Amino acid sequence: MKKGMRRKLGLCFLLILLTSIFLVHAQIVKPNKKEYLQGDSVYVMSTISASDTLCRANTNEKVKLFIVSHRDSWGGGEVINDVRDSPSDVPNTRFSLEKVWDGSIAGKYDLIIDCNENNAYDSGEPLYGEGFSIIAKKALGSVSKFREMKELSWQYDPEELTLYKEMLSLKISVTNEDVSLKNISLQISGDKAFNIEALEIYNDNNDKVYTQDDSKIGEYQLENTTKNNIIINIEHTASKDSDNILFVVIKLKPETEKGNYNIELISLHGQGSLSNSLITFSGTPIKSSVQILDKKTCLGNVTFSLPSFVGQEEEVKATVSGFSGCDGKQVVIKSDFCYFPSSYDLASCTISGSGCDVSFKALNNDSLYVCIDKNSDGDYSDFSESKSYELIVAPKEQILVNETNKSDENETINVNSPVTGEIIRENNPVNEFLGGTNGIILIEVTLLLILFVLVMILFKLKGPVSISEFDATNAISDEEETEEKEEKKEKLRRK
Repeated sequence: MKKGMRRKLGLCFLLILLTSIFLVHAQIVKPNKKEYLQGDSVYVMSTISASDTLCRANTNEKVKLFIVSHRDSWGGGEVINDVRDSPSDVPNTRFSLEKVWDGSIAGKYDLIIDCNENNAYDSGEPLYGEGFSIIAKKALGSVSKFREMKELSWQYDPEELTLYKEMLSLKISVTNEDVSLKNISLQISGDKAFNIEALEIYNDNNDKVYTQDDSKIGEYQLENTTKNNIIINIEHTASKDSDNILFVVIKLKPETEKGNYNIELISLHGQGSLSNSLITFSGTPIKSSVQILDKKTCLGNVTFSLPSFVGQEEEVKATVSGFSGCDGKQVVIKSDFCYFPSSYDLASCTISGSGCDVSFKALNNDSLYVCIDKNSDGDYSDFSESKSYELIVAPKEQILVNETNKSDENETINVNSPVTGEIIRENNPVNEFLGGTNGIILIEVTLLLILFVLVMILFKLKGPVSISEFDATNAISDEEETEEKEEKKEKLRRK
């Protein structure tokens, strides 16, 4: 009985000793501290004796150290994947500090020495399983004007109806971590602010100019009321270390009255994607304004009536028409695109009624551009404010006379006369259509061939002449002639 107890106590002691040895061995590699800030460098150390090795069955001078995502327990046989690009080579001996990670990422991690080099954790391999943490740095966010939006204007245009107007163009910048934007606070001011139907927030789709194709990330319907502080929930993630562009857009009613309107950004909030901290953006408030103009009354589509072609340096008389409510507006005929600074004015006229008449000297074949600023905004880019037309200008007429006279002696004389003869217009559309002189000759030959074929057809329609009838007719004629001769001889004899 005593011997049995001794054996049991000995086995328990041996088990405890082996377990303690294993635990000590499992903790022989560890980080130099338990917590780091995101981006900090991570260092590890070995605590084995100077004469020992990390991997006793591995005689290599260097062994692989893996930094892996933390697990509550390791049983052996788990596949391991390093959270960095690749594992680190560390000495297979005792060492004080080895840098193993630059630019660390927030999370909780364990350390494993892969003695068997099989990309798996095997029981007994050096393990730091308590985990060490890398704490995310709280994001820093700022907002600023991406594009200056002062002196904006909006005018209701029944010809090209768009009720949306960009009010604020914002650049969102964040560092340390991505930020999920949560809400934006805006304030509307102006005595006619109730004419604004809705506020909408858009994320730019890389062209950095607001269009209706941009992604809407939030909106607020005003419903004929205004508030001092309007909070709009938004759904968008602002990426760290890159510019994120947002547009604050108002949707106006067609009956919006003339006046000044203001939109002011009060605040912008988000949440850090790693730290989960509330992020309040700096740079607020940001204010912008828009001036609402009167409803556009000059309407119509440009129509330009001019000759199909004219001679060079001839005076061209043309009519501009197609307008209503544009009395007093000036129409300019330009040599190039209406918005080109180098384009010069050929002529101009002032609209009275539906249009006006212009005249100018034709110079060369070219496009003419009719320009009118229908809504008085200083450009020609709105609906039907510019249109191009082609004018064909023929060069100066050249009198080319070629007379041919024949003398009594059948002598041919060529005389060039400056007064009489044929007037030839270069680039004449008729001559060009016929292909010039060669084309006319070809047409004449073709007509002669057609005439010849018609004559042949007429002969065919008369039918063939009978040979027997022809011979009979000739025979009768010969017989009559013989009888006449005999009668004449008989008369001579009687005499």
